[in-house]
Amino acid sequence: MTAATRLRSRHLLGIADLDPAEIELVLDTAVAMKEIGTRTIKKVPALRGRTVVNLFFEASTRTRLSFELAEKRLSADTMGITTAGSSVTKGETLAAVDIIEWFADESRRVYGRIVPPRNMAVQQQVWKEPVGPVAAFTPWNFPALTPMRKIAASIASGCSCISLSMKCS
Repeated sequence: MTAATRLRSRHLLGIADLDPAEIELVLDTAVAMKEIGTRTIKKVPALRGRTVVNLFFEASTRTRLSFELAEKRLSADTMGITTAGSSVTKGETLAAVDIIEWFADESRRVYGRIVPPRNMAVQQQVWKEPVGPVAAFTPWNFPALTPMRKIAASIASGCSCISLSMKCS
């Protein structure tokens, strides 16, 4: 198998059309980005000189800021466009935001914690530690909520994440 140096497609919306070399390239890139996240200056010149335009139909500060942070870390110029008075401000979207907030709070407590054990002769402690890229496969029927449970958990623990929603027939 020949190693891929770039993807055949300009847009990555899923992995169904990728060959094994391209999947390896995506995973290798995720590992490299994990290292960049540990630097004092968390920037790479991948999108220097390019402008990324985001259009948000929902009033979600956290989502908008996470996109802008990723674009800035890739050295892109950013422009955000929001729609005023969007009607999509309840239900699954708010539940997904709650999940992100919960994991964001948990990531602040990465020092570990004591867990009450069943047997008092045992001491249990939880430590959050990045283990590498996470592949998150989710069903299609909850397009925001279900993937966010996996994405937020992996990012809160310091791992990069590749998410794919699947529809089984």
